[in-house]
Amino acid sequence: MSRRRSSIRQARHQGTTIQDQPGMSEIDFHRGEVLYKLSNTYRSLPLTLIEGAQNAIDAGADRVMLCIDLKLRTVIMVDNGEGTTKAKFEQALASVGKGIKSADKLGRFGLGLISPLNKCTRFHFISALPGRRKATKWTFVQADIRTQHSSLSIPRTEIDAVPDLPKRFRDYATEDFDVQWRTRVEMIGVTRDKVVSLVDLDELEQQVRTKLGPAMRTNKVSIRVVLIDDNEKHLSRDITPTTYSGEPLDVVGYTSDDAGLVEFQLFRAAKHGGKRTGQVSVMAAGDNYPITWGEFMKQARGRNVADIFGDSFRVLGSGYFEGVITCQNIELHPERTKFELNDALDGLYFVIDQWYTEVGQAHYQLEEEQSQEARYKETALKAADRLREFLGHQEHDRLWSGLLSVVKFGRLGEGHLDPEVRGRQVDDDDTTTRSGQGRTGTGTRSGTGSGSSGGPRQREPKHRPGDVPVGSKGPGGQRRKLVKGDSEGLWFGFEPMPGNSNLWEFEFTDGSLVINTRHPVWVKLDETKGRHLAKNARWIQQLLEWLAFEVLHLLVQFPDKDDFAQNRSLIDDKVKNYVEMFIVATRLR
Repeated sequence: MSRRRSSIRQARHQGTTIQDQPGMSEIDFHRGEVLYKLSNTYRSLPLTLIEGAQNAIDAGADRVMLCIDLKLRTVIMVDNGEGTTKAKFEQALASVGKGIKSADKLGRFGLGLISPLNKCTRFHFISALPGRRKATKWTFVQADIRTQHSSLSIPRTEIDAVPDLPKRFRDYATEDFDVQWRTRVEMIGVTRDKVVSLVDLDELEQQVRTKLGPAMRTNKVSIRVVLIDDNEKHLSRDITPTTYSGEPLDVVGYTSDDAGLVEFQLFRAAKHGGKRTGQVSVMAAGDNYPITWGEFMKQARGRNVADIFGDSFRVLGSGYFEGVITCQNIELHPERTKFELNDALDGLYFVIDQWYTEVGQAHYQLEEEQSQEARYKETALKAADRLREFLGHQEHDRLWSGLLSVVKFGRLGEGHLDPEVRGRQVDDDDTTTRSGQGRTGTGTRSGTGSGSSGGPRQREPKHRPGDVPVGSKGPGGQRRKLVKGDSEGLWFGFEPMPGNSNLWEFEFTDGSLVINTRHPVWVKLDETKGRHLAKNARWIQQLLEWLAFEVLHLLVQFPDKDDFAQNRSLIDDKVKNYVEMFIVATRLR
């Protein structure tokens, strides 16, 4: 057998032929379709608007105006930046997907230029250099581009000037926005696909403030958005960069083998309207483009990371914190709504959880406790109002009398003094605070005089006719403001009672109905991590009302403390069934 035949047989044995010997194979692609698909990197119109604004900032603009006309399906973005030359623009066209900007520039990926392509039938890019009236206009027609296979070109024309804004928007380009526009991007025939073209002004503002905020602050950039909806309603918004007005926390840094240096520059967000609405963002160190915590979470959920680090990720998105987390080794994805999947990103997840465990958890738990106290107090006061109305009717005198017959001391509340203050000097305008220790608490008083000349007058407090003082004590007997006077009544209190299997206790000393907040029934009703907080509050309020009525009826039957304790099972046996039946009934409403 010849050597050649032997070689052939060997090649066949290996599953190849002579024609399969090493060589080069060419790859070709449809340039128009590839360009169209690249434009989908920015999936929605808001992302394209943000990209247009950041390109304007990169071009030195300090005024950017985004005009969105949903009625006419057009979008116009204008800025007063440096403009561009024909040569620079064509260099950008030749570098799509590669980018020609430095790392400190927002638009360094080179995809923003073509981002409008899949969101409209055509768009124009018009630009003029400073000191020149003549402008260059490039026209991108989606249908034409998608038919170009082996080569790709964009029509270019010279025009007299950058066109003025349409009259529908001109009135908004006044005062501090009365500038010389040098670059204009005009999108025509914006898609009616609501997933792509939906623009929520509040959400857009938040995205712009978060993503472009650092660059806006550095370059003193103002951005104005004008939106005309389908009903011809005009909405305008001046967007300022995000500022942190909350209480600064200590800057904490961790070093990870994968993530590198991770720094937490966070604040305890200030309350607005009684709520904390802080925003946390994440950014690669040395970058100027953060992503929102919502975007960061979305990427984490896709890998089940948010479930693994549940509390730390949930709390950082709760509004309690605001600020920026920077990471040395993570890389921004060209889509700009997430980071590249790599070991650095995984390392960052672990560092975030470490920060929460060592630092953030203590801050947030304090907030949770304060929020819980406020919730309990608000709910109990609503229940107290209902009880006060109920007990005020003459037919319920026996319940009221039963309570008064067993309560040893006066009751505390607005307009009522601690019993320990009886007979002390009390001024007409005097107020006191009471700090409780345990469920019954002890009374302290501040702001009273010594009884010398000119000091407060002595006054013997008395029960006020028609007054039914029902109220609420906070968890653990928190401090509350008290003023002069006293009388008797029923109060609610809330306290964790480790080792106590009872849902409630009644204090004969001061008439307090105290709830065990660690009881399984209460824990079930007090669940706050879902979307049913308001409903749960109603459940708790009605439970408090029902329980108080039952306790009052039991006091009438068994005014002796020991007899009351022996017969409390008459209520306890009803509690679990009542709560379960109530929850079912509520769900059916």
